[in-house]
Amino acid sequence: MAFTASPSYRAAIWISIPQQVIALFLSCSILDFEEMKQICGISLLAFWACIGLIIFRRRLNPSRLDLWFIQFGFFPLFIGGFFLVFLIWTLRGAL
Repeated sequence: MAFTASPSYRAAIWISIPQQVIALFLSCSILDFEEMKQICGISLLAFWACIGLIIFRRRLNPSRLDLWFIQFGFFPLFIGGFFLVFLIWTLRGAL
């Protein structure tokens, strides 16, 4: 059985990949003891898990919100992850 998905997913994913590559490159180039790289990696994993769930749930007919999230949803996850990690580190007394 072949996995078939809507072609609009492929177009949305090709828009999001350069954004993620740029964010990963910039976060790796910051010299902050690899904290930004870890936050970016966690955000990438969360983003691709969400994409997998979206495609699994609505394989053939994506909604506009699904396609918008796939195209531009990485940066809200990245910014939210940054603030969440900062909050957790502050509550633990690490900062």
